[in-house]
Amino acid sequence: GRYWVCGLCDARNQVKILEAKATTSPIYHLNNDHHIYKPSTAHDNGPDSEPESSNRTSPAPSSSVSVLDMQKRAAKRRPLIVESRADIFKRLLLGWITDANIPLHGVEHKLFRQLLAFLDDEFVIEVLPTSGNTVRRWILQEFEEHTRMLKDEMNKALSKVHTSFDMWTSPNGIAILSVIAYYVDIAGTPQVRLISLEKLSGSHGGENQAILMAKVIRKYGLEKKIGFFTADNADPCDTCVRALLKMFNPRASPTGLEGLEGERRIRCVGHILNLSAKAFLEGDSSDIFDSHIAEKDQKKERELLREWRKRGPIGKLHNLVYWIRRNPQRRELFLSITSGKVDQSIMAELGVWFVDDTLKGLMVKADNDTRWNSVYLMVHRALRLRDIIDVFCKLSLLDPKEEKRVSAEDVLSCEDWVVLAEIIEILQPYLTYTKHFEGRTPRFAEVLPTMYLLKDHLSEMRQRYSSNLIPAPYRAPRITLEEPVLDCIIVAAPTDGREREQQGGLQQDTGVSTWGRYSTMESTTSGEPSS
Repeated sequence: GRYWVCGLCDARNQVKILEAKATTSPIYHLNNDHHIYKPSTAHDNGPDSEPESSNRTSPAPSSSVSVLDMQKRAAKRRPLIVESRADIFKRLLLGWITDANIPLHGVEHKLFRQLLAFLDDEFVIEVLPTSGNTVRRWILQEFEEHTRMLKDEMNKALSKVHTSFDMWTSPNGIAILSVIAYYVDIAGTPQVRLISLEKLSGSHGGENQAILMAKVIRKYGLEKKIGFFTADNADPCDTCVRALLKMFNPRASPTGLEGLEGERRIRCVGHILNLSAKAFLEGDSSDIFDSHIAEKDQKKERELLREWRKRGPIGKLHNLVYWIRRNPQRRELFLSITSGKVDQSIMAELGVWFVDDTLKGLMVKADNDTRWNSVYLMVHRALRLRDIIDVFCKLSLLDPKEEKRVSAEDVLSCEDWVVLAEIIEILQPYLTYTKHFEGRTPRFAEVLPTMYLLKDHLSEMRQRYSSNLIPAPYRAPRITLEEPVLDCIIVAAPTDGREREQQGGLQQDTGVSTWGRYSTMESTTSGEPSS
């Protein structure tokens, strides 16, 4: 059928649809809801005339309104987009299916069709697709249309189109390369658009990523509008950017490509912070942290556990957390302790402890090599659950079956808990700064000041613990400005620390990192857990 759609209601984000069989209903709607009347009957006494007492303001004579004024008024009005009822239904249906992750064949479900038919049987018969294949075709058509519009918008952008990219593994194990575009549109508004989620077949190396990135760039016709590339501070990302620049600048010399890479390659500040935190935690044995217990056989697992224990309290906590979480019975026991639901006989054996209602249902968190700040979050949660963990270890050690007991070597002592609290204090700024740079808010000018703040924090922590460290040669870190884009930020925000950068690193001192004394420490736990 054909329908009238009220443009004035649409401007108010309301939808008013009227049958187009006659003009009576639209006229009645305009008169009663918007107080708009037909000019020819404005002073008649008929049913469609406007009452003389109306407060409606008469429009100014056309001679008194300039063309410029009319254009200004038109620009302020919201553009009228008239959709038929069928188009509105189609848009809402596709939005619901895609946003709520509804199966395409959901439209075929008998009860769903009965529900809509209950509201308007004739309309459902006319517009509701009978097959999921139709929905699939509609979605692909919408996708192609939005892709075309996005391509047109980016090619008309006032700025270069800058991109960031990263690898991601989907829950079903498919490697996907995500690409996000950043640009200023023709209206001068900064835009952020996800432009690709492409499956990456084969190697995850930089050259293979570059082939897929080039495909995306050509798809949107951005060969002449390529700007900066932002990615993790990893070798494959460097290789990808280098290969892309070579593809789209075939006449550039090796020296020119090297300079172009230095200008266009931007490293993710969050990833840099993560690498710094990992360097503090891992010391010289990063390969240990990259291993996963679940992938090892029993013999290698024991060896890996021993290696973890050499890392001090962090390693022992890692072993303990994974031991708790890997077994449903152990998880259930741990949660029962958080709620204070323990047998009286066990209470008599262990004594009484206070139950904190805020800890009910809390489980220890496991660290993850691919998740930023995961070690901090693991330790932070463990400190909150310290009493629960101690009670759990005591209960476990009382088990008559040795294979069900927690390893006494992984039980945390009082000294271990003190060390974990100190590590949390050192790592706290990493979490704060990482969260600060997340999201879409432009914070490029804050990168250098943040690095100096972190540098000062680490210097302060080192000074605090230096009395307990073994003297060793120490060279302070130095923050350098190797990327020209950072020089632009210094010009735009001169208080970002140019003078401080010229002062060099921290004052020369002796000692080793705080973690140094833990990386070589022997296991300090006895057969009995601490209280």
